[in-house]
Amino acid sequence: MDSTLINIGGHGLGDCILSLQISSSLKEKTIQHINLISTRDQVYNPLWHIFGNEFDMQKIDEDYSENNNIISDHRLQKELELKYNSNYITYNVPDLLFKHPLAFKYEEYGLSLNAIRRKRTLLKHFRNKEKIIYCGLCSPQKDHIYKNIPSLLRALAEHLPDYTIYFPYIKKWNRDITDLGDFNIDFPSNVFIHNEPEFKDSLDYLVKSSYGIFTDNGPSHIAYHIGMPRLILDPKFNNILWMARWKDDPEECISIDTDKNEIAQIAYHNIRTPQTTLIDRKIIKNYINAGSVNWKDILLFKY
Repeated sequence: MDSTLINIGGHGLGDCILSLQISSSLKEKTIQHINLISTRDQVYNPLWHIFGNEFDMQKIDEDYSENNNIISDHRLQKELELKYNSNYITYNVPDLLFKHPLAFKYEEYGLSLNAIRRKRTLLKHFRNKEKIIYCGLCSPQKDHIYKNIPSLLRALAEHLPDYTIYFPYIKKWNRDITDLGDFNIDFPSNVFIHNEPEFKDSLDYLVKSSYGIFTDNGPSHIAYHIGMPRLILDPKFNNILWMARWKDDPEECISIDTDKNEIAQIAYHNIRTPQTTLIDRKIIKNYINAGSVNWKDILLFKY
């Protein structure tokens, strides 16, 4: 057998992206490898829709990543070794923190954990942005749902009337999504409620949006990889475990309990003064709460 690395990712959409971050780093170093994704079609299809032009990735059975079976089941490892003619398997998902027998040996490739986790894989794509704010606020996890989504959409529309406020109203993912609020109200004309879109259709809106507001979900990770300025309404705010495992950029996070008008104001300032996207969102929030904000003076604009 040769030593071509078999790079396996699995679980959910955001989890699988970690293996693609590793692949991107290996590609830059011209290191030959094979990308395998162990997940269900519901995850793999949108992953391929967004990343397929950049990464050669093959779907394998979900059993490899189910309960992380690939680590302990040597039969599964042997199957892949024989099929792909390699005895070098690495398996990487965020909840294992690179600490297990098949973890990617990043130091051997001159890489660091931070370099991998902060890697943006799709910056050269999706350059044409429209005046759309993508609100990826649905989740099957109840603690990942903003307490009143309709009121937030209204606040965003009022603060940024020249932007389309796009909300994909997804009612089912791997299980039912409930408690999203009362949508039987009149919204401003610049609010677009996309009722139960196909996930790939929603992602097509994502890639052309110029700003995004998310809870910690799959679309938020995709937004990171295309370089979209984001505001994350974080259900695990300042939780060190979650910051290490899943946060692309903790500086874009504020608590999910933040008031709708504060959220809308942060988005307003990020969009009207793009230099503020370089600042921790928590600091932006503190300036807003302190009173009127003149970024020209604070940031020492000379023109």
